[in-house]
Amino acid sequence: MSVPFELIKPLPGVAFGGRLQLSHGAGADHLLALTDAEPTLLPETLAECGGLLLIPGMHALSANPALLVRLSRIFGAEVENYLETLTPPNFVHPDIPEIFIVSNVPPAARPPP
Repeated sequence: MSVPFELIKPLPGVAFGGRLQLSHGAGADHLLALTDAEPTLLPETLAECGGLLLIPGMHALSANPALLVRLSRIFGAEVENYLETLTPPNFVHPDIPEIFIVSNVPPAARPPP
């Protein structure tokens, strides 16, 4: 398999994981286009890194959170709609119900136990 990015592994200072080094200016859109062309690319890279893969430069996910759902589906078809579960609505993204919000900032903040 020819890899269109540099894989740096292990992560600095540890003996596990990896980080993708995309070309300058490449981000989520570019990565999704790569995986459309070669669907096993990211899952195989994740496995090669022992289950921990950092992908810097995913700033487009903030502007277009639907890209996160597309990226998630690369690793498996099941992506839950959290409005159909018992998840409180303040933990569900307002526009994309497949995104669970983990935050310490209201409205998603959980009170301490």
